[in-house]
Amino acid sequence: RQKLLYLLWALFLFYCIAPYLWLFVQSFVSYEHLSAHPPTFFPHTVDNYLRLFGYLKPTGAYAGNVPPGTAYLGSSIRNSLIASISSTLFAMILASLSAYSFARMRFRGKDLILMLTIALRMLPVVSMIIPIFLIFKFLHLIETLPALIIVYTATLLPYDIWMLPAF
Repeated sequence: RQKLLYLLWALFLFYCIAPYLWLFVQSFVSYEHLSAHPPTFFPHTVDNYLRLFGYLKPTGAYAGNVPPGTAYLGSSIRNSLIASISSTLFAMILASLSAYSFARMRFRGKDLILMLTIALRMLPVVSMIIPIFLIFKFLHLIETLPALIIVYTATLLPYDIWMLPAF
């Protein structure tokens, strides 16, 4: 009975993992062989990954789909790491300064201010997109890394300020 249960779990696991395995295997197949009928598993090539990271220039069917000056995955990952790490550092530094005052000082309205701070997280992001865009357009920060860092930091701050006084 237990072997049957293990077999059912193995079949379920294969059912869940099979699409990802198929995607991984097909990522090594050349563009020309992807639409072949019946599907082919060979020839395998790493050219797709070399194109992805910008080591190969797009050719053939890829060339028409890639605009000039396209940023590849390597630069995208680098920009994401810079934006996330720096915004986290800025948010933690700024939040620790304000959270220290909430944790150590007694003043009237402290709880109200903390509740209003966490209420900022409840604002829909869509309602802030146009004002943020207009401000960044005025400051010439559209499509720049500092703009992304500012938005990420501003998004993180209310939650960090609300959480840190407990520590």
